[in-house]
This record gives sequence, C-alpha cells and structure tokens, in this order.
Amino acid sequence: MQPFDGLVQTIGIVDDDYFSFVSAGADVNHSIFAWVRLRDASSSGIFGKYGSVANSREYTFVFESSDKLTLYFRDDGDTLDASRQSDAALTADEGSLHMYGWSYDSALGSGATVMNGVALQRDGEVLASTATNNAGYSNMVNTTNPVRVGAYQT
Repeated sequence: MQPFDGLVQTIGIVDDDYFSFVSAGADVNHSIFAWVRLRDASSSGIFGKYGSVANSREYTFVFESSDKLTLYFRDDGDTLDASRQSDAALTADEGSLHMYGWSYDSALGSGATVMNGVALQRDGEVLASTATNNAGYSNMVNTTNPVRVGAYQT
C-alpha cells in the first residue's frame, strides 16, 4: 500500500449523483467528514466537486490562506457562492491528525440562507464560524465534475 501524501497526490472519484447534494431544485441534508493530517493550513484542499471552469462547480472544503477552514456551496446556474468559515485560524493543527467535516440541515437554512444550516466541525466539536449567505443563491447544481480528495479544484 502506498501512502497518500495529500500534498502532491490527490484522489479523483468518478462523478456520481451520490456526491451531489441537490434534488428537485433544493439542497438536501448531508454530512461529509475526513481524517486529515494537515501539513500546511494555507490554501489546502480537503474535499470537493469544484472545477476550474464555470458550470462545473458544486462545493469545496478547504483551508484558505488565512488558515481558516472554509466551505463553499456554488450555485453555478447563477455563478454565486455561499460560504461558512471558521472564526479562528487552525494553524496549530498543522502536523496533527484531526477529523474535519460539515453537516447541512435544510430545516435551519436553505436558498438565500443556506449557510445558516451548515455546521463546521473538528474532532466532533462544532467550530465557531461565520456564514456568508448570498441573496441570489438558490441551490447547488449537479455537475459531472469528479470528486477530488486533497485538492482545491480540478
């Protein structure tokens, strides 16, 4: 077995509707978690269906250059993002193994308030975070992009 380094190696998973969290024009409840040994919290991708061209984006879960954990949902029909970002930088997590993830509950937020329904988590604890909703956001769009593990975008 060859170790997956997550630095220069990424994993691609062929597109399947299972990895798209939209049905009948609405985002559906879901949770995604991953064990991550973070080498550098700056601009590191964890998981996503987010291509480099328009109309190929759904969601991405990353560490931004601020070392803050960030989740983006993309309404590619309107090219609008909604996001939720941890309030604190997670720089101290570098070099350690942690479980990062998010849960989405549509009863708490949908459409223009979608990020009100998202909870970012680390090691099973909800992180203090800030939602950035978008008044024009309606729902993600099911694309044919592969899922990428360990990459910011394809």
